[in-house]
Amino acid sequence: MNCKNKEDVDSVMHEKIIPLLTEYFFEDWGKVCKVLGNASSGFILKQKLKPPPSQEVEDEVTRFRYRVIDPPYADEVYEKLVGP
Repeated sequence: MNCKNKEDVDSVMHEKIIPLLTEYFFEDWGKVCKVLGNASSGFILKQKLKPPPSQEVEDEVTRFRYRVIDPPYADEVYEKLVGP
């Protein structure tokens, strides 16, 4: 991918790898996060949605909204991604 520095890696993750993963998994963000492992918290923001007022809370399925975080990403994100 011709990455020569951290900015290049940020760009590739944001513009190529994460979009490719979303395409592979048909926008199933839960699977995208699993592939990215613990690092997903640094690349993708997961927010719990409140249930609509018309639905009972007891029967509500928990729903989430996912958003790709804009670079630059923290160094710790990459450390989690590649591991020890």
